[in-house]
Amino acid sequence: MFSPRLLMVCLILGLLSYGCGHKESKEESAKEESKETQEFKVQAMKFIEAGTATTAKASQGVPYADLKAQVVSTNAQHDLLIAVWPKGLAADARLDFWDATAGWDRALSLWDLKIKKADNPTEPDVNGFDSYFAVGGKRLDVQKFGKDYLVKSYRGKRYLPFDSNIKILLELAGMSFDTGRMQILKILEGEGKGEGAKK
Repeated sequence: MFSPRLLMVCLILGLLSYGCGHKESKEESAKEESKETQEFKVQAMKFIEAGTATTAKASQGVPYADLKAQVVSTNAQHDLLIAVWPKGLAADARLDFWDATAGWDRALSLWDLKIKKADNPTEPDVNGFDSYFAVGGKRLDVQKFGKDYLVKSYRGKRYLPFDSNIKILLELAGMSFDTGRMQILKILEGEGKGEGAKK
């Protein structure tokens, strides 16, 4: 049989071993969390930079091709950001960024219809009429075709004029982006201060 002293020594050694292992596990978790946070910061700043360029171009009235290229680049960066977005962090900002990218997409879609000289989006759902309301809602400029309009099937129906709604969608996208951007910058600034205080 083991002596009480030997059992006590084994117990102490076991506890020390557990404590060291538990400490290492905590440190590894902290390192992983820190790595994820750093990756989020990097991707967030890249998206903010791309989104800021998009809103600037949209307000300057650049040609369709230029804005489309910028939006494609910005949306790609948005995908990278969403892929590393920590669960539960700034849900409102995340939604604002989704609204911004959706607004840019819908604005370009409407602009593309205009360039192709397609019919205006018209109820019930000609050329994606309903899809624009999912982004622009009641802020969209909605007009009605007259009762004597050339195309009989469109008479008396609501439709979306191109120019005014392209402008509205770009403005709404810019507003959503700016709201989300300010929230994220506040979070990143707060974390930066916290890290500075730790040092």
